[in-house]
Amino acid sequence: MTRVTEGRKSRIQTKVRRGDTLRRVPDLFRNPTLAELDELIAAKDATILAVNAIEADPEKAKPLVAWRTRAPAEVAAWLAEWDAMRARYNAARALRVHVAASLALPPEVIWGRVMQSIRQAWDPAGSLRQAAPESPGDLVDLVRRLNAQGVSPDFSQIPQPVAPDSELLLFNAADAFLRSIPNFGTVIALLGLLFVASRKW
Repeated sequence: MTRVTEGRKSRIQTKVRRGDTLRRVPDLFRNPTLAELDELIAAKDATILAVNAIEADPEKAKPLVAWRTRAPAEVAAWLAEWDAMRARYNAARALRVHVAASLALPPEVIWGRVMQSIRQAWDPAGSLRQAAPESPGDLVDLVRRLNAQGVSPDFSQIPQPVAPDSELLLFNAADAFLRSIPNFGTVIALLGLLFVASRKW
């Protein structure tokens, strides 16, 4: 795979202004778009809201009440970690206003901070698709511990992503470009023959 230099990435990450809001051309190498950042925040907002709403539903709260009665120290520890995670998340989420207000922070910086707030091993400067290990106190860890006690938050209202898939957009654009070339089929056939001839068996 060809190494993408920082200089080349900066040229690829073309900035597009729409009113006072910064938008970015989808970047296959790492960076999310502003629309994708907003979708991430909306999904995590809905997840946290669903967990917070458990105690408001007497039926759903029954396992939580039973857990609190059976193991109050465990519940107290869970609540402390939940509050710590929410504090990290709210601090990272608050950075979103800087994009629209002053353009001081690009979307990928806030994306990294938000991801690190809910998954502590996440590298804010790393890949968008990195496989960060799970840590105690992460959002997914806290929800799993609730589920283990029979507590089931209603996640049916979590919004699904609607931002365009940048890889698909690029693939379709490349496909349209290649098909616009005269004798496209002949070019592909010749490239195939060259590939076969160049292979070492």
